[in-house]
Amino acid sequence: MRSRLSTYFGGLRGGRAGEAAWVGVSKGVSMCLSLFIAMALSRLMTPDDYGTYLQLLYVYGTLLVVFSLGLPGCYSYFWRG
Repeated sequence: MRSRLSTYFGGLRGGRAGEAAWVGVSKGVSMCLSLFIAMALSRLMTPDDYGTYLQLLYVYGTLLVVFSLGLPGCYSYFWRG
């Protein structure tokens, strides 16, 4: 598996295709981890505590969208200031 991935990413040439692929892979891993964490926390926390946790995530997500002004998620990754 590792050799296939390294071959694939090594074969991507020109521009930032390899970096874009890594960003996509990291987004997928992040989404999977957030699902597993949500499953674990829903079992471990009381319903009131879990509801408060979800409210905090909702507020964070809303503010993140508002303050990023709809910029793509990889914009900050590729920006070389």
